[in-house]
Amino acid sequence: MPEKGLLRATSQPWLFVSSSLVHSRFWVLTGLVLLSMLAVWSIDGFNVNTFIKFWSSPQDFVSVSSNFTNTHFNLSTKDSNFTQFVSYKPENYPESALFEPVSPHNSTGEPRRIKNEPTVPYASFSDWFSAELEPNYTSNLLALWKTPGGEPCRDSRTADIAISGMEGPGVVELSTGDVHEFRFQAVDESGNPRCLGGDYFETDLSGEWWKSRPFVRDLGNGTYLFWVQVHPDFAGDYELTVILLFRSFEGLRFSPTRFAYDRELRRIKVRFVRTSVGLPEIKSCGRWDFGREIWTGRWTRHGRNESCEISDDGRYRCFPPEYPCRRPWCNGSLGLLESNGWVYSAHCSFQMFTSDSAWDCLKGRWIFFWGDSNHVDTIRNLLNFVLDLPEIPAVPRRFDRNFSNPKNPSQTVRITSIFNGHWNDTQNYEGLNSLRNEGFRNLLYKYFSEQTVPDTIIMNSASTTVFTG
Repeated sequence: MPEKGLLRATSQPWLFVSSSLVHSRFWVLTGLVLLSMLAVWSIDGFNVNTFIKFWSSPQDFVSVSSNFTNTHFNLSTKDSNFTQFVSYKPENYPESALFEPVSPHNSTGEPRRIKNEPTVPYASFSDWFSAELEPNYTSNLLALWKTPGGEPCRDSRTADIAISGMEGPGVVELSTGDVHEFRFQAVDESGNPRCLGGDYFETDLSGEWWKSRPFVRDLGNGTYLFWVQVHPDFAGDYELTVILLFRSFEGLRFSPTRFAYDRELRRIKVRFVRTSVGLPEIKSCGRWDFGREIWTGRWTRHGRNESCEISDDGRYRCFPPEYPCRRPWCNGSLGLLESNGWVYSAHCSFQMFTSDSAWDCLKGRWIFFWGDSNHVDTIRNLLNFVLDLPEIPAVPRRFDRNFSNPKNPSQTVRITSIFNGHWNDTQNYEGLNSLRNEGFRNLLYKYFSEQTVPDTIIMNSASTTVFTG
């Protein structure tokens, strides 16, 4: 029986079934995959001074100490160029020597670590903020988009905002641990409030050791909500920035980058004061965590090398490889991340894989990527930084190859990547219309007509595939 990567199907007794039965199941699987692709395809008066005064009451916000569920959908507008098609037939990538580890550039001492305040007994506990997609999100969004105008507050364009509880002078003080809810109103150039949603705002909360993108919800009537929360260990001074990226649903247009407004509307100083309100410890991510539709998280920093620079081989090694990550924010060695101390966590925290543990996990596997340009960077980073194959400077939009562990050539992983933004992989903006091309459909079908199927299928889409902004 043919191999999948270098793992024979006969090595697993449960795979002894008749060829006809296997093929019939592949037909079903192929149909389900194509149907899922097509499912995604279906989304294709008063003046401003008076108004801001009305919204600037410092008491007019809510602190929440319980589970909070809200909705929003982050729309990507990324665009980039790609390399050419590589043939369908798998190839064994040639072996090559690894680069020797390079010590942190110009680093002679221990990287500076975050200074923890003395432990304060928690008098109460809050919950981490979480968000979920509301029912019928897509149909509700399209209905709002099609809402007729006819009134000045609907037909006007957003030029500014007024944030309730944040427009006063001085620093805004908030408690750590709690979820703080704020409401803001979109106003036009004359300072009049708008009564229709569709604006896309980006928010950023940045401190020395913590960065997050507060979750924004469009209420559909010209007002918006966002929530901020900081763990007690990261009390301190922050800046909250609000950017209006798209106005009036223009992020949903065919070529959204041409319509980007991209104006910074607010930069507000915020001080988070440590209190006795605690938060549950984040657990390591398990397979059940990946069923969540919307992830909300933060970047935390657990050390900083002031003199770190990019090395001659293009790497950003600021810490020794064994530099530990601080639990519960990640597990393993923070030195493996070339981020100068920053690490991301969400409702769960991530494992930092060494190359040995990564190869033990992936050996004999087949990973199938079907998505946009982000996969080009994702796969290259996986090969360079996780699987210790730094000699691969880039990967093309389409390829199907076996990669070998330089330390142990018997360990291989098969990676297939198919760009889904156009049936001709040198072009963009065809999106899932590319499935109308018979040759492209046949190309996809080949991968699900083998006697084995991928162990993992990774799908995504952005502005080069599905036009959601």
